[in-house]
Amino acid sequence: MTHYLFSLFVLLILLSGCANQDGKAETGAASADDQNIAPDFALATMEGDMLRLSDLRGQVVILNFWATWCAPCIKEIPDLMALHEELNADGLTVVGVSLDTEERSFVKAYLDEKSVNYPNVLDASGEVADAFGGIFAMPTTFIIDTKGQIVHRSLGLFPVDTMRPLLVDLLDDA
Repeated sequence: MTHYLFSLFVLLILLSGCANQDGKAETGAASADDQNIAPDFALATMEGDMLRLSDLRGQVVILNFWATWCAPCIKEIPDLMALHEELNADGLTVVGVSLDTEERSFVKAYLDEKSVNYPNVLDASGEVADAFGGIFAMPTTFIIDTKGQIVHRSLGLFPVDTMRPLLVDLLDDA
């Protein structure tokens, strides 16, 4: 019976995502203006280049908030890598935003070990997460259209098979 309950608990975590370590409650909507424009930010990538969200206007962006300690986050990385590989030439960019409080070198080593093929930034202070209305469950993923508008938010594992048609439609409209 204990094994069954533990398995059920693990399954619920995988399906729902990890709670953020700060323990805040989910508020629902992202912070943005009336047109639901994604808040701009500028953070250094793991390679040291500056990434500004506004520089990605004209592309469809999957903005994925994650952490190295979050099992569902780790589970979805291969799917995000595949999407980035498959649709990058068509105008899709996946951007990972690590909410780890570890040193940048720790997160970079983790990403290098997994051969992650899309840019990642570190938001250890949580300022970017706060600008998006707070990230209280991980992973949390935003889809941003070519005009910079948030068109979808996904809490928990990113449903690749159901999101692919939306992504393709957004890319076709670009």
